[in-house]
Amino acid sequence: MWKIFKKNMTFPGLYLFFILVVLSAVGIFLGGKFSTPFAIISGMVLIIFVLSAVFINEQYEEKHKGYTFLGVFPVKNSEILAAKFLLPLTACLILTGFLVGMFSLTDIQAQDLVTVRSYLMFMASFALLFGGVLYIGIMALGYTKFMVIVLTFTTALGLVPMLILKFYRSSIGDFIAGFITWMQGLNWLLMAPLVLLMYAGLYWLAVQVKSARPV
Repeated sequence: MWKIFKKNMTFPGLYLFFILVVLSAVGIFLGGKFSTPFAIISGMVLIIFVLSAVFINEQYEEKHKGYTFLGVFPVKNSEILAAKFLLPLTACLILTGFLVGMFSLTDIQAQDLVTVRSYLMFMASFALLFGGVLYIGIMALGYTKFMVIVLTFTTALGLVPMLILKFYRSSIGDFIAGFITWMQGLNWLLMAPLVLLMYAGLYWLAVQVKSARPV
């Protein structure tokens, strides 16, 4: 499992190091001042990085028939997917921990720090669970077929913000305020274990899918 994990972390590890350097450079440029746009973008970067790591590794696996190669060795599906699922989890822990620490060192107000921490945890949780769903889809259909579905879905999903702005423009402010209030009230001492339990459930399901239909 660890050999597979190390192989999967080769490119994402370098990419993660680059992202951490860039985020640090932006933080230094801001001179310790808190920036709301930077906090929002940081959450987006977290999601993009985690999902990109999954896509790039799985594209590589399909191109080089990695799963077929692993099938030659006495490696269980549970071990293969444990290494796969460990990648998003590791990325989320490192990047979220770094961002929370970085924003904690700015001149941010205590209440705003609670919001930012909760926002970053929420984005990390979304990235983690969505990454688990992606693995299940890839195990079921293969990378290429599943990517067609994902791209179609995300293209259609891109229309949602425009429709919301068109029909509910006057309510956007209230929605954002309500969402922020909701995030501030999240108890991550309870939510984090729940997210990890859900992620473990997705891992178990991915193992069952791969066992029923080897990729």
